[in-house]
Amino acid sequence: MSLATIYDAVFPVIAAGLSDVQIVWPNRPPKTIPTGTHVEIHALPAQSKTIGTTTTGFETGLIQFSVKVKKDTPPKTAALLADRIAAILPRNTQLTANGQTVRFNDLPDYAPPLADDIWYNQPVTLRYSVTV
Repeated sequence: MSLATIYDAVFPVIAAGLSDVQIVWPNRPPKTIPTGTHVEIHALPAQSKTIGTTTTGFETGLIQFSVKVKKDTPPKTAALLADRIAAILPRNTQLTANGQTVRFNDLPDYAPPLADDIWYNQPVTLRYSVTV
């Protein structure tokens, strides 16, 4: 499994589902620096461990979405966008790219929001598995 497979399978679906929101993709500078509501996306692959001679047949990882709104924006704005992300990739969603299937087995995890001087950040994490 490669990180490119995750990008190829998931990112087009996110781009289509959030076409009205600025998305900050990994390793790609935004065309303009975000000044309003936007979403940052990071794929975090995990390596499967083999125990003895048994293999699991799949690898797992996380996709982290950071929903960012201006600090003075009502928190509900970030929550609604986080719910849209969950609706785009609901439980048991399967996406195929490069001959491999990426599956989202669980409901999203909403972490406690974080705030700094400028942004209110609502993290949303989705677990995925890839059959190898």
